[in-house]
Amino acid sequence: MRFSSPHVRSIMAPAVIAASLAATAPAMAQDAADKAYRSATGLLNRGMHELAAEEYLAFLSKNPDHPKASSARYGLAVCFASLGRHADAIKELRKLTELKSFEFAAETRLLLGQSLLATNGADGAARALAPFGTEY
Repeated sequence: MRFSSPHVRSIMAPAVIAASLAATAPAMAQDAADKAYRSATGLLNRGMHELAAEEYLAFLSKNPDHPKASSARYGLAVCFASLGRHADAIKELRKLTELKSFEFAAETRLLLGQSLLATNGADGAARALAPFGTEY
């Protein structure tokens, strides 16, 4: 569509820009969330557990329904366990054991069992590890 009137062009230009920005806003938010997740995971991979935990907590508070939220929660639990914060790790891991399918389900169960054992929960650890005989 061609607009010849300068007045029409001056009215349409901001509308076109606004529509364009509105269309890209969800993608930009997703990119920011993905960047935050990757940042936290990078810190975890470098053994920087305290910083990674802070990043994962910030990611989860801003993006609780993000496709990577479960993986972020697992990463947070790994950080907590590595820092000796087993009660915090258990809290996060229990949320993950309720999921129907999760890519780190076996690792989640194992870490839950280890964290329960570290907090003198031998019975709970045995229950957490029981699915290994049949599911994994």
